Amino acid sequence: MREPWLFWGSLAVIPFAIACFVIAMRVTSERLTRALEVAGEIIAGLALPLAGYEGGFRYLAKDIWELKAQTSAGLLFITLGVLCIADVIAKAFDK
Repeated sequence: MREPWLFWGSLAVIPFAIACFVIAMRVTSERLTRALEVAGEIIAGLALPLAGYEGGFRYLAKDIWELKAQTSAGLLFITLGVLCIADVIAKAFDK
């Protein structure tokens, strides 16, 4: 990795997104539930593609198998992040 702080910093933010989802499941207010879900998805939607890009495409691989594994894991993180952002946009236009 050329900038490991980007990868590890992005992964360190993911527990905050998970905490938002867990709290959103426990809250009784519909408005607060929706706000916490959106906050968690925005956090995850920004952190996952950054971690995927750094881990999947800027990682120096030693052989072709390691390159394939890192690229596929990076693409998975990027895809999950894009899906989170797409869900936030869909929730915004649902109002």
